[in-house]
Amino acid sequence: GWSDAEADARPLFGPDALGELSVRWVPDAGRYLMLTASGPEDPIGPAVVLRSSVRPEGPWSPRLRLLDWVATGMSPDPHTRFIKASRDGDPVGDRIFRAQAEGTGAAYAPYLFDAVADGADLLLRYTLSTWNPYQVVLMQHRLPLSALSALPNPRKL
Repeated sequence: GWSDAEADARPLFGPDALGELSVRWVPDAGRYLMLTASGPEDPIGPAVVLRSSVRPEGPWSPRLRLLDWVATGMSPDPHTRFIKASRDGDPVGDRIFRAQAEGTGAAYAPYLFDAVADGADLLLRYTLSTWNPYQVVLMQHRLPLSALSALPNPRKL
């Protein structure tokens, strides 16, 4: 539960390394949804992950991988790629500074925009920031509402 004492603080979930996070109550899901970016050493890989909980203090569900930003954002298909994938010959990316021209890109900061029911699905939209090129893109995922309700979310006694 809640406490004013810092000494009462406990981790909400693991692994410990994660990027920026976004949490909001989603009435159509009957839960709080949390989006995070995975950490660089995380076994889940470079991803945007989703957790849910019926209470903001948790417990939070296990992670559901929404997006592998390397496989999707750095796709070999030049028509769908939106993050610079290679150091040489990739037209996607910034060339203002030498380090940008010679480097690849990445994604971070998945901030939940909205989530609404659409039939039996939840339409989830969030912004995702990238560097190389530095931009913000609007992402959309369609998840079965049943998948969210099937995520384990035990109640504390």
